[in-house]
Amino acid sequence: MTFIHLWQRYFLREILKVFFLFLLCFFFLYALIDYSMHMQEILKNKRISLTDLLYYYGMLFSKRCDLLLPLSLLISSVKVLTSLNRRNELLALQTAGIPLHVLTRPFFFVGLLCMGVSYFNFEVISPQSLTYIDRFEKKYLKNKKAKKTVYTSVHALPLEDGSRLIYQNYDEEAKEFFDVFWILSPDEIYHMKTLLLNEGSPQGAFVDLIKRNEKGALEKKESYDHYFFKNLTLNFNLKNHFGKLMENRSISELLQMTLKKTPLFYDNRSSAYTHLYFKIVMPCLPVLVLIGVIPFCVRSMRNLPTFLIFSFTIFGYITFFTVMDACVILGETQVVNPFWAIFSLPIAFFAIFGIRFLRFCLRST
Repeated sequence: MTFIHLWQRYFLREILKVFFLFLLCFFFLYALIDYSMHMQEILKNKRISLTDLLYYYGMLFSKRCDLLLPLSLLISSVKVLTSLNRRNELLALQTAGIPLHVLTRPFFFVGLLCMGVSYFNFEVISPQSLTYIDRFEKKYLKNKKAKKTVYTSVHALPLEDGSRLIYQNYDEEAKEFFDVFWILSPDEIYHMKTLLLNEGSPQGAFVDLIKRNEKGALEKKESYDHYFFKNLTLNFNLKNHFGKLMENRSISELLQMTLKKTPLFYDNRSSAYTHLYFKIVMPCLPVLVLIGVIPFCVRSMRNLPTFLIFSFTIFGYITFFTVMDACVILGETQVVNPFWAIFSLPIAFFAIFGIRFLRFCLRST
C-alpha cells in the first residue's frame, strides 16, 4: 500500500507516534512490575549479568507481544480517530469526496503490519523466547520452596509399535526414566525401577516381567537386576519432545504434528490442536480490534463520548483476551472441542461487530 496523499501520510504519522508511545510505556510498566516481583532473587544472585537481564526482558517482550501490539493499536486508533472527529477533519475530508472506509486504510495498514509481526513472532521468535524464559526463571528466579515441590504425576509415552511407556519422571540430562511400566499388550507388561537410554539397547534396572496366566490374572513371571531391551525402540530425539510444552512450539511444528498424527503425540492431540488454532487466530486480533472500534469513533456527533469509547473498548479488549485464555484451558482439558473452544468467540465477534462494520463501509461508499 503506497501513501501518496498528504492526509494519508499525516494519519499514518499520528497513528505510529501514539502506537509506539503506548507500546513502550506498556512494556516498561510490565517489565517494572516483573522486576519488582523478582528483585530479591536478582539482587542476591550475582551470576545474573546486566546482559542476561536485558536479554531476558527482550525475550519477555516476545512472550507478551500478542497482548501488547493489539492493545497499543486499539488505544492509538481510538485516540487518533476521536481527535480527528472532534476537530472535524474527518468531516472536511468526507466533504472533499473521500469515503470514511477509505480514510481508515492507514489504520488497517498498521493493523496488517502488527498481524504480520505476530505471525512471525509465533513462528520464529516465540518458541525460542518461551524456552529461554522457562530456563532462565528455573535457573535464577525460582525460590528454594518452589524447588522442594514434589510432583507425583504419571506420564504416558505412546510408541510407534503400538506399545507405550508409563513413567513417573524423566531426567533429560541423564537420559533416564524412573518407575517405568512398558505395556506391550494387556497380557504382557515389564515393570522396572529405572530405564537408562544407552547408545545401544535401553537398560532397565530391577525389572519384573508380568504376564497373564491361564486363569486370566496378571502375575510376576521373572525378575532381573539388569535387563537390556533389544526390542524397545525410541527412534526420536527425546530432547526435542520432553519438557517442551505445546505453547512453546511454532505454528509449523504444531501443524506438522497434527497432520502426521504420530503415536508419540497421540495423547497430546487436544493440546496440539488448541495451541495451533490459538496461534492462527490471535495474530488477527489487531484487525479485529479495528473492525470493532472504528464505527464508534467516526460517528458525527456534537458531543462525542470519548471517555466512554476508551472505557468500553479497553474493557472489551481485556474481556476478549481473558476469555480466549480460558478457552485455551477448555480446549486443552477436552471440556470443549479445541476448534469450537478457540473459534467460537471470534465467530461471535464477527457476527456482531463484523456486520456492523460492513454496514458502515456500505453506508460510507
